[in-house]
Order: sequence, then C-alpha cells, then structure tokens
Amino acid sequence: MQEIKLDFIGIGAPRTGTTHLSTLLAEHPEICFSSRKELHYFNFDHIYSQGQTYLAKYFNHCPAGKIKGEWSTDYLYSPAAAQRIKEHNPNVKLLICLREPVERAYSHFLLQKYSASIMPFQSFRQAVTGHDKYNYLKLGFYSQPLRYYLSLFPRQNILILIYEEVVNNPEQAIGAIYEFLGVAKNFRPPSLNKNIDYRGRKKFYSLTIAAIVNKLIIYYKHSRFKTVLQHLQTRRLLRWLKKVNRRQVQQKFSKPAISQETAHELKRLYQSEIATVEKIIDRPLPIWKKLS
Repeated sequence: MQEIKLDFIGIGAPRTGTTHLSTLLAEHPEICFSSRKELHYFNFDHIYSQGQTYLAKYFNHCPAGKIKGEWSTDYLYSPAAAQRIKEHNPNVKLLICLREPVERAYSHFLLQKYSASIMPFQSFRQAVTGHDKYNYLKLGFYSQPLRYYLSLFPRQNILILIYEEVVNNPEQAIGAIYEFLGVAKNFRPPSLNKNIDYRGRKKFYSLTIAAIVNKLIIYYKHSRFKTVLQHLQTRRLLRWLKKVNRRQVQQKFSKPAISQETAHELKRLYQSEIATVEKIIDRPLPIWKKLS
C-alpha cells in the first residue's frame, strides 16, 4: 500500500466553525479533503495503531497532484497527537481556529444539550461549576497547547484564524487559508456565503428520552453483562427507542442566550488567558475584549 502523507491538518478548536471551513477546503479544485471530518487518527491510540491502513481509506478518492488534509479539533489538546503529526510530516501545515472562550464554551454546551449527549435539564452554569466535567471551560485555555505546537513546528507552518473574523469576513479568511496552503487564493468556493446550519435544529421529540437512551447505549457497550443483555435483545430495543424519538422533519430552534451573570463571571476568568494568547500569537484580540 502506498504511504499517505498529509500536506495540511486542522488541529483545533471545537465549536469554531471548522466544519464550514472544512467544506470550503474540500471545494477547492487543488485540495483533496478527507472523506470524513474528525478522523482522530493522531490522538486515539486504538486508531493510530491501525497505521496507514486506517488513514488511506479516507483518501482513496484523491487524484494525483492534489494536496491532502483533514481537520480533527481534538488534536490541539493532545501532546501525543502533536508528536505523531511531527513524525508523520515535520513540514506539515497546521490550521488552528480560535474563538472567544466563553462563547466557545457555551456553544459547546448547546451542541451537547441538543444532541442529547447530556441531560437537557442541566443548565450551563451547573455544567461549568465545580470540576468542569465536560471540559467546556478547559478547552478555552489555548495558551498551553499553542505553546507546545509552536515548540515543535516552525511558526510559518501554523496559520491561526480567529472565528469572529472568519464570520465577519469569510472571503478574506478562506483566501488567507488558500494562500497559506499554496493553492489558488482567488477561487471562490460555492458554499462561501451559505448559512450552513449544522447543529441548530431540534432532532428529537424528547431530549430527555434521547439522553437516557444514549446513556443506556454507552452502558450496554461497556457492561460486563453484555452477553445477557444481547439475549434480551436490549440493543434492538434501544435502537427502536432512538428511531421513534427522532423527528422526521427537524425543526429549527432559537439559541437561548447565556445569562449575563454567568457570562461576566466567566469572562473575568479568561482575562489573563486572553492576554497570554495575544502575546503568543503576536497580535491583539480586541474583538474578544469587546465581548468581555
């Protein structure tokens, strides 16, 4: 099997518009993007151990002559992924998109709430209080992972994008990405100005039932009684519950606003972190400070 070498990799961060950016990358005639986003090849041991066999199947559609890449947002926070990426291609070009930390955390919370990954009655404040169980706040502390990647790769091989600037001027942002990757920067991707609503829909009749079923599925997969549960056709029952609870026609929902009290409290938490990030990337972030 021919060895696959990626020319670029998007490494972060979650809830910063990376799905839309990946679509725009895939539309460029000189780029071949992985057939699925979030391969997690470099950060999951059980996937990385499969080697080139795993990676190749997501790029077998690529014709010769195109540059190849993928985007997995968890790479930013994984030192193991950083080391493996360097071993894979020390000259790889890295894309990082960052977002004002409080808005990023709240967007992450809403994603998990409306996809039934967490119980729907849990508030954002409850979710970030105490040990930050779901890492909503932790993932907004960008300085340490940024420093680590910058210690391994040349600065000119890393393009840092700011989510708010991408939203405000998508044409300029995608042009900068194309130029960074060495492809025609004047290409206008068809999806450039489309309002792509990836997550903002009601998918279930009952979020509570969906969340409970998801938790039961996880329990089933890891239960020591899996053999017994299989005889009881538990998996079939859970699949049926999931199916009948899913809306045939998904409905849009309005994004509920974060409470002012919680927002102000968390923005104070990130003040010094934002100043540190500004020093690392050597540019001011007034758009983040306007939000604080």
